[in-house]
Amino acid sequence: MDYYIVGGDGNTYGPFSADQIRSYVAEGRAGAQTSARSASSPDWLPLSSLPEFASLFGSAAPPPAGGAPPLPPPDAGWAPPAGPTDAIELLKRAWPRFQPHIGNSIAVVLLFLIPLVIVCGVVNALSVMVLGYRNVGLAQIPTSAVSWVASGIMWAGFYSFFLKLVREGRAEIGDAFAFLKGDPTQPILLGIATGAVMSAIPLTLGLFAFGGFLYFVGSLAAMGVAIFLGVCWMFAFPLVIDRRMGFWDAMEASRNTVMRDWGRYFVYMLVFGVLNIAGVIACLIGALITLPLTVYALTMLYIEVFPNRAA
Repeated sequence: MDYYIVGGDGNTYGPFSADQIRSYVAEGRAGAQTSARSASSPDWLPLSSLPEFASLFGSAAPPPAGGAPPLPPPDAGWAPPAGPTDAIELLKRAWPRFQPHIGNSIAVVLLFLIPLVIVCGVVNALSVMVLGYRNVGLAQIPTSAVSWVASGIMWAGFYSFFLKLVREGRAEIGDAFAFLKGDPTQPILLGIATGAVMSAIPLTLGLFAFGGFLYFVGSLAAMGVAIFLGVCWMFAFPLVIDRRMGFWDAMEASRNTVMRDWGRYFVYMLVFGVLNIAGVIACLIGALITLPLTVYALTMLYIEVFPNRAA
């Protein structure tokens, strides 16, 4: 059973498991009068009035019957976690919530991933035909440009769907296109910006590494810089979709947040990456489960780190 909490700022947070609620009470982030409800009920009640949590408050009395439950004061209400939880623990929390929605989640992934692969394949084939096989490397330029645009659209669709699924516990396939109601150019520009930077890194470092040991060092340096920036920008797409931020502001907001504890966020991305690689190794079929699962978990993490959504 999942639960939602109203914070001292009046915003709603969640969903959270019962164990998470108990830990927040133990840490002083939630109290007896904190307004809460279960995912299956529309009624907001003081936390102490919910039978599963009443024992946490001893003899604390709930407010008078019929009265509206008071919001906790700003200095005593629930506060969002200061940092991310353990990556494995996050996946353990995500799996039972994600499992009932596997069908729609896989459908959304295929809905965006298949066109991306087809379009990039066609553009690459046409580029090779026009430029000739001797210029295969040059032919990758238009293919890369198209992939940047397509990936921006793909991630916009993913996060439009999973943000609603995580917050509301349900989402339809059509919700993946909700980003079109806003400014769809921002996720596209974000896809172009991140893709161009990631592609420029090995090209730039390659100018100084013509072969042998220097090439090896240059390759390692390029990989390191790409990983560093990839982790820094891990929240950029959900920020664009959820908070309607411009692509550059989203990249900066993500980077500023991640840099407070870059190593810990790197572990998240490493665990998610290893899981997806294992899914690809499993005849690609496993990736149809691991990719949406890790995006779901990453969306949960985003909501914990950035709890306030756009109005």
